[in-house]
Amino acid sequence: MENKLQVVNQNQNIVLSEPEIQIAMQVYHINQLTAFPLADHQIDEWSKAIYELRPEVRPEEIKDVIDGMKQGYIEYDNRLGIQNIFKALDAGKVSIDIPS
Repeated sequence: MENKLQVVNQNQNIVLSEPEIQIAMQVYHINQLTAFPLADHQIDEWSKAIYELRPEVRPEEIKDVIDGMKQGYIEYDNRLGIQNIFKALDAGKVSIDIPS
């Protein structure tokens, strides 16, 4: 039986599975890039969408993508929202060599 976490935000009842929780923990860091941070329920929705559309993506890959955006090695466009993550994954920019 898969562990689930029930998250209640903005009068919405969002239930996240364990993989979605792990993704949400990484997606949260996108807030360091945005002028207006994502609300908790938006992070939950992004996490569900990422897991639904790309169940093979590991949380570490999401972390690498967002870290690359924070450091300027991966393009980030505030107007694209979640598409920033999908475009970086599609471009294979997950295992990038970021200088130390």
